[in-house]
Amino acid sequence: MKLYGGHIRDRGDGAEKKTGLADFFGKKWVRVLTVIMAVTGTLIIAGVAWWNMNIVPPEIPEVEIPETVELPQFDINRTPRPADAPSSTPAPVSRRKAGVYTFLFLGKENDGNTDTIMVGMLDTVNEVFNIVSIPRDTMVNVRRSVKRINAAYGMGESSGKGNGILQLKGELETVIGFVPDFYAVVNYNGFIRLVNTMGGVDFNVPKTMYKILDDMVIDLEKGQRKLNGDEALQLVRYRDYNGTEGYGHDDYGRMAVQQEFLRAMGRQAISLGNLFKLGEFLKIAEENLTSDMSGTTLMWIATTVLGYGTECLNFYTLPTESVRYNRGWYEHVLVDEALEMINAMINPFTRDITADDLDILLLND
Repeated sequence: MKLYGGHIRDRGDGAEKKTGLADFFGKKWVRVLTVIMAVTGTLIIAGVAWWNMNIVPPEIPEVEIPETVELPQFDINRTPRPADAPSSTPAPVSRRKAGVYTFLFLGKENDGNTDTIMVGMLDTVNEVFNIVSIPRDTMVNVRRSVKRINAAYGMGESSGKGNGILQLKGELETVIGFVPDFYAVVNYNGFIRLVNTMGGVDFNVPKTMYKILDDMVIDLEKGQRKLNGDEALQLVRYRDYNGTEGYGHDDYGRMAVQQEFLRAMGRQAISLGNLFKLGEFLKIAEENLTSDMSGTTLMWIATTVLGYGTECLNFYTLPTESVRYNRGWYEHVLVDEALEMINAMINPFTRDITADDLDILLLND
């Protein structure tokens, strides 16, 4: 037995004191932990490599006027249309802006009509996502007696050819001057599941809402609270025909609430808990979304916008005026104001869209 610095160390058995992780787990557990760390590191590297290869901006598709769109040869004022429209492929509007992608977002009613129509432009250079709401009652220059754009999808589907999205794209082009690159149609069930998966959305309901619809009862009290999926659907579908508290037959009140709710959803989506639910959100999209975008494209859009933050989201509404036509109310596009908004917010081309690119139904004074 020897003295070392005043301490007694027993070296009689010849054993040395163990140090480090081996004191707690033994050498076997150290080897297992090392293997686990190596495998985890490999998986992380592989995951990053997969992400970099697959979560990339989509290729811009070729845009053509659908041949199935049924547009008249003359509008109400006998203004002739171009001889080759709409069956032939139009000349390109102009060269594309770099890093810009456009989208058509639709919310579909159970009867086949599109309750919500929005056109979005994601500008990855300036890091903004502009979204313009198209009033569901927007007047379009078509043969059918009901000239509302929200009837386009259902009419195209009822033709027996499943051309709802093509019909709507063609009619939308007459209003905004171009066809969006991609589209997504979400049904009510998908919207409800999305909100519920997020854990609800905090929102201030602007007024007490009560209305009996064919397929649901809307019953919401005014005030701030967390809305579940069913309540959120009631909120975005509510429409007050009495024209009270910002609502009316012109639909602007409902669109304003829809836009505010989407902004609130965006804030909720970037919360820490929801960032780990991306896989659940994609599953909901696969089961309830009709789209020409792949799951990886949807993931790219979501992560890109989340990376910019909710400040990148800007909402607008196409300028229209309410008019009485054929014993019904319509939203007639205000061409000059609409073109100013379209070119500033969602035009993906390097030249301005002009009135010559539109086909607005002219009304007699």
